[in-house]
Amino acid sequence: MADWSLLAQRLRTSTEGSVHFTWSELDALVGGMPATASNTRPWWSGNRSHVRQWRSAGFTISNLNMGREVTFIRVGEGQEAVGIAGDSLVQRSIELVMLELLSARLGVELSPQRLTSPSGAYIDVDGVASDRSVLVECWAHQGPAKVAQKYKLVNDATKLHWASSWLVNKPERLLLCVSDEMAIKHLRGTSWQGRAIADMGVELAVVELEPEAVASILEAQKRQFR
Repeated sequence: MADWSLLAQRLRTSTEGSVHFTWSELDALVGGMPATASNTRPWWSGNRSHVRQWRSAGFTISNLNMGREVTFIRVGEGQEAVGIAGDSLVQRSIELVMLELLSARLGVELSPQRLTSPSGAYIDVDGVASDRSVLVECWAHQGPAKVAQKYKLVNDATKLHWASSWLVNKPERLLLCVSDEMAIKHLRGTSWQGRAIADMGVELAVVELEPEAVASILEAQKRQFR
């Protein structure tokens, strides 16, 4: 049986922001991965004992190519925010966790992807299904959105709606994924922003993060400029 505490020990000793393993390297480290690790995406998420091991070391999954490779990325503890409001290394790392949770909920593997329009303009989308049936933008934020942040959500929804207008196979679902219901409270009811997002066919989804991830977001928000 695999011993995932060995992975946690390896991650804790790393001084890097990310740690990459080939499938054979990780298999050898933990003493043999189960078959489900190679063919079941939800196995890598949720409140499972092996998932708790790498999360306890302060890491989450950044890139998972089942059967081939996996990268663990540090969840940004103690990192400073970068120079634009509403964004930080901490939050970007946690948005990967959010994408992982939403993937498990939907039963669809989602990963970051750059989409290029027929005109040559491109967008970077936080989560895209392999068949492009689902597009997702994530926002790791706790508490009510400030004025500028409210327009960020409208901008993200517009980006998803625009992509769906020119993708050859029209996506079945467009989602804005947040980490706190309070962050989208202003979009409920009769707000024009909420109605605009709904009319663009964009859904709102809230995922529940573990307490340490929430605490990391709150600390990052304190360091931001506005």
